[in-house]
Amino acid sequence: MATKSTIEQEQIINGFNKLRSDQRTLAIKATELESDIKEHDIVIEALANIESKRKCYRQIGGVLVERTVGEVLPALQDHKNNIVQLVTKLNEQIETKGKQIFEYQNKHKIQISTLDKDSLMQAIPIQT
Repeated sequence: MATKSTIEQEQIINGFNKLRSDQRTLAIKATELESDIKEHDIVIEALANIESKRKCYRQIGGVLVERTVGEVLPALQDHKNNIVQLVTKLNEQIETKGKQIFEYQNKHKIQISTLDKDSLMQAIPIQT
């Protein structure tokens, strides 16, 4: 039977791992969106020197629609700007989550130790 101290330690470790997992999820999403920004830059650059009345195609919600460059280019720029703002907010959330992790780690006196050569991490609360 697990003692109260062991259960508390497991809860502390689970809470810490949850915070780290949340931060990792935010970082992955930010990386995906940064990739989308680069793709938007490539398309915007390609369309920038093309006559605005020329036909082009854009995929919207899985449907390919015919538009003109003059219609698509401003929409792409707006969409890119929205993604940039979202990445900025995600980076702020990542930083906030990092501070929460640090505070949680200090509050519960958690040390990170590597288990093996593959750098698997495990949180270990220190007994005082």
